[in-house]
Formats: sequence, structure tokens, C-alpha cells
Amino acid sequence: MNQNIYELRALRWGFIINICLSIVGIVFYILTKSMSIFLDMIIASVLVISSVISIYVSKYVEKKYHCKPNKFTLENYFLIFRSIFMIIIILYSLIGGVSSIISFKNGTFETDFDATNLELGLYCFLMCGGCLLIMAIFMYYYKKVNKQSGMILIEIKAAIFDTLVTFFGISSLWIFGNISFLEPVKEIGDSITVVMLSIIYIFIPLKEIFQQIKFYVACKKENKNISINY
Repeated sequence: MNQNIYELRALRWGFIINICLSIVGIVFYILTKSMSIFLDMIIASVLVISSVISIYVSKYVEKKYHCKPNKFTLENYFLIFRSIFMIIIILYSLIGGVSSIISFKNGTFETDFDATNLELGLYCFLMCGGCLLIMAIFMYYYKKVNKQSGMILIEIKAAIFDTLVTFFGISSLWIFGNISFLEPVKEIGDSITVVMLSIIYIFIPLKEIFQQIKFYVACKKENKNISINY
């Protein structure tokens, strides 16, 4: 079966699961008012949107560049755009978290954050479980294409990373809420967690942009060599 068909099937499954994860994020953000959960939810929502676009971009690339594998295509431009968009969101969250910490230091901080251990545990279970399910599905299709799909591999790595980051974030919130010697900064535990998550998350889009630029330069060099040979 055509590799592109397997990629589209994987993307559709990713889209469905990420929609569910986005809904989970929205519900728990409303319940807890946690900015950490808000950031996690926004990232999941971006993945939903990007999955839809990826399906159409993949179809377009397949039609136009089926016989030209080493091209910098619309798919690559889309990955750069998605990365820039993610950087903007992450920086917004980072600035918000830092501002809250500064406000706390100045004695002007107010927060609506209110999450129970049960809510944090349930959120962690649902989000991490969803990410692991995405990873399993994409690994299945990755084997179907004989491990030749860069798009599927990226999604697998993203799912693994999201699982670890979500677990880290929720663990951080639990620690700030339950460890006695952190009681003085318990009020800004969510803000500190947002800052840490933002710093971790921002490496994903930065790395993606670097890889796409590197690929673009390689394509330009290859095309130049082909022109010289002819």
C-alpha cells in the first residue's frame, strides 16, 4: 500500500485523539484554573489543527511531488509555520509565569488556581494515556511503511515528549501542593511549573526550525549540483 495512505491514516487517528485530549484540557482548566494545564491544552489544540492541515498538505505534496522526493515542499513550510506559532504561544505562557512570580515577590499576586490531588491525578492519567495511545498507533503505521516516514517519526517523538512533559508538569503541581517545606511558595507553584514547562516545550519548535533550515540548505545545494552537472 502507498506510504502516503498510511501517513494519512495515522494523522487521522492522531487528529481524533488530540481532539479528545483538547477537550480534556479545557474541562480540567475550567475546574482548576491551572495555567500549566492551560499550556498543555493549548499545545494539544495546536496539534489538532496541525493534524488537519497535515492531512491536506500531505495529499497535496503526494500529488505534486510524487516523483521528486528531495524537494523542500509545502509540508516543510507548514512545519516551520507551526513551529513559529508554538514559539509564540510558549513565550506568552513563559512571560505570564514570570510576571506572576514577580507579582508574588512584590506582594501583589492573586491566583484562582485550585486543583485537588484527584483532579491532577485524573488529568495526568487521561493526558498521558492519550499520548501513549497516539505513540502506539503511529509506531504501528511507522512499521507499516518500513520506518521510511519522517512525518510519522516526528509525531512519535512528539507523543513521547508530550507524555514525559505532562507527567513532569502534573508531578510538579502535586509537589508544590503537598510538600510541606514548599508551603511558602505553594501559591505560585502553578506559575513556577508554567515557567519550567515553557522552557522545556520551546526546544521542540526551535529544533524543528533548525532541522527544516538544514534540509532547505541541503536541497538548495543538491539542486545547484544537478544544474552544474547538466
